[in-house]
Amino acid sequence: DLVISRAKRAFEAGCDGVVSSGLEVPFLREYVDNKLIAVTPGIRPVANDDDQKRVV
Repeated sequence: DLVISRAKRAFEAGCDGVVSSGLEVPFLREYVDNKLIAVTPGIRPVANDDDQKRVV
């Protein structure tokens, strides 16, 4: 999976964390490292409830 691959590369390069969908967080914890910080954007206007395909 592209997200896991890039997160592994970022972690190995010394990054503390990544920005990802909340759907990927469990996989990042399992396949990359529990120490990896996963930031999930979660603010959007109420009127824009259909602006994202992947929401948690």
